[in-house]
Amino acid sequence: MEYPGCTEAELEFIASYGSHEPPTQVLELATGTGRVAFALAQLGYEVTGVDISESMLDRARTRQNEAHIDVANLLTFTRADMAGFELDTEFDLVLAAFNALLLLPDIAARSRCLEASLAHLRPGGWFVADLFAANALDRTPDHEMVEFLETDPVSGQRVTRERFYSYDSSTDRGRSQLIYRLYDMNSQIAEEFRLGYSLALLSHDDIVDEVRTAGFADITTYGNHDGTPWTPDSPNLLVCGRRPHC
Repeated sequence: MEYPGCTEAELEFIASYGSHEPPTQVLELATGTGRVAFALAQLGYEVTGVDISESMLDRARTRQNEAHIDVANLLTFTRADMAGFELDTEFDLVLAAFNALLLLPDIAARSRCLEASLAHLRPGGWFVADLFAANALDRTPDHEMVEFLETDPVSGQRVTRERFYSYDSSTDRGRSQLIYRLYDMNSQIAEEFRLGYSLALLSHDDIVDEVRTAGFADITTYGNHDGTPWTPDSPNLLVCGRRPHC
């Protein structure tokens, strides 16, 4: 797995928005393979993870089958489009981690996502989005040379990643094309995988306005998982909003 597990400051920040009366029920949007969902379940939270990718959900369910029964029983993985979903449960926390909100194609899809998130929260529950605020560098094409990622945890093969980044001014989105290469014992390329995605490039104020327009209150923004207030130089943008009690 390229990205580290959800631990320490990131996990503490997310968990702090859960209910103080367990069991906290969490809905994670674009859950992927469950990086955050499993970490929260290990804290005793009941987590429903939704994703539009069945292959990602299959990997999450495989991990669930291999997990300790006490953790596995707290996890539910469901295929759903985060740009408009209907579940039969209300949650204490709805989470959109790892730029998930920016993956949606346009403001209409983000609005549907935010409105559905609000509708699935109990009064007083929180919505938390972990993303970034765009700056000039995010609108500048670049190429990241091959980066070594040590070894694949399954095969033991050495892995590298190469990244090509482009900017589409017509949609104001940045697109990343990633090439992962697995090498054999003779340092020859054995396999190659390509992955592409694009993110909406939004300002801090754009994102806050969209969250407020969806109906959230008490909106607060942070620049890191340690709770530092957001500034234009912050590495992250954490947007937190509460569903009003009435």
